[in-house]
Amino acid sequence: MTSLPKDALKGISSTKDVIEDVSDLVELTGEKKLSKPLSDIKTVVGNAEKVLNLSQSLQSKGKQLATKLSSGKLLDAVSDLLSSPSPTGLQFTLEALSLPATTFSVISFELREGYSEPYCLTVHLSSSLDRIDASQVLDQKVKFTVWQSGKVERVISGIVSSFTEGESGFEQTHYFLEIRPALWRTGLRRNARIFQQKNLQQILTALLNEHDIPHYA
Repeated sequence: MTSLPKDALKGISSTKDVIEDVSDLVELTGEKKLSKPLSDIKTVVGNAEKVLNLSQSLQSKGKQLATKLSSGKLLDAVSDLLSSPSPTGLQFTLEALSLPATTFSVISFELREGYSEPYCLTVHLSSSLDRIDASQVLDQKVKFTVWQSGKVERVISGIVSSFTEGESGFEQTHYFLEIRPALWRTGLRRNARIFQQKNLQQILTALLNEHDIPHYA
């Protein structure tokens, strides 16, 4: 007997492969008109995949409950029923500290890191909220988290250096933002000053505090 969620997930996996192939062709041919429809399809397919993963988890849990009930373990079955299902697989979340935690869903991201230079994290997001005020996000603190089966693998905290609203469709609006470390602010200003009666550590502390990054000081 086949499992509907598993079969559907295989179909979604094949669909995602086709979408990636089409995306590559769009980039090669420069057909920008297809970018928005492809982005919308990716969002829909991603949401469908989440629903099917949850369905598969619930199906597995239902079988476990039935086994415990048939063996007379009523209390164990009730305890399992009341417990929340744990997320599985690799997940990515972005939380803007000035907005509700569930405002954004991560569609894709690119992290650029190097020696002796601040990182730059570019994130493509979707949200049910349209026309989010840029002042609520730009230059504000955000937290990007990588999860593996419900456990935190990595957290990247920083400030939003760029925020752009994209196209809307399927009751979702797309947003693009760049995240950089707070230390990045120090490269935006050039001036000359003379510090008297201060050592190097005191000078660095004063400059970092002026940029609102005291945790480096």
